[in-house]
Amino acid sequence: MNATLRGEFKKARNKFLHNRTHENKICYFEKKRIYNIIKRKLKTKHKREEGLRISKLAKNDPKSFWKNIKKTYKENNSNIVDVDPNNLFNHFHTLYGLDPLHSTEGEPQRNEQEMIHS
Repeated sequence: MNATLRGEFKKARNKFLHNRTHENKICYFEKKRIYNIIKRKLKTKHKREEGLRISKLAKNDPKSFWKNIKKTYKENNSNIVDVDPNNLFNHFHTLYGLDPLHSTEGEPQRNEQEMIHS
């Protein structure tokens, strides 16, 4: 059912984007509203069911519960990127120029050549 609603929503959106009439706009916004309501309800239902499943798992099978928690924790930590501070400094140095720790307010910015010769 959700895939059908998404299809109807996309059709109405494309029709409105290609032919911007008042009728197409009303149809598009109505399909979008209905689709978002259903999507929100299904998301809430899924979260509630997942919470109940984890709660039952914690009571009935603690080992599987902690295995599930560790798996979820590892999935969330896989997005962490280790950034070298020197790479970060060089990136912003090329974007903005001088090191903000060594420049003073109100002083005109100088390029690297001027800094070398002074």
